[in-house]
Amino acid sequence: MIELLVLGLIAGGGAAIGLGYTSRKKRTRVLHTADARDDTKAQLRAMSDLILDLEPRIVIANRPGLKARFADASRTYSTVLEHAELAVTGHEIADLRIEIAKARWKLDVIDAELDGRPPPDEPHRRDNSGSAWDSTRGTGGGGPI
Repeated sequence: MIELLVLGLIAGGGAAIGLGYTSRKKRTRVLHTADARDDTKAQLRAMSDLILDLEPRIVIANRPGLKARFADASRTYSTVLEHAELAVTGHEIADLRIEIAKARWKLDVIDAELDGRPPPDEPHRRDNSGSAWDSTRGTGGGGPI
């Protein structure tokens, strides 16, 4: 009888520790996701400011190719803005941040072109050949391992 009681106490204590760890892990994940969401919103505000700054310069430049690229980057911003409120998981927020980086780079290229400066390097290009990194997160679409 005492053995069963001790065994029950050990099992109950282990379960309580496990639940406490899971709960702390979940709280940490929620906090990190909230921080990432706040940072993403800050990036969207900065991108909005850049769009507002570039728009009159694009109109004055009156170059169809430039207008088309600006419209493309602005559409990406609008799409990301819509999806930002729906993003719940860390992966969804990370995907949004990748799209923000791509659109921001497009806007920075336009800004440089309007100022007569060389365009900045594309920040989201990477050579993954020969690495195990796979941006599709395990869906089998990566390079050689």
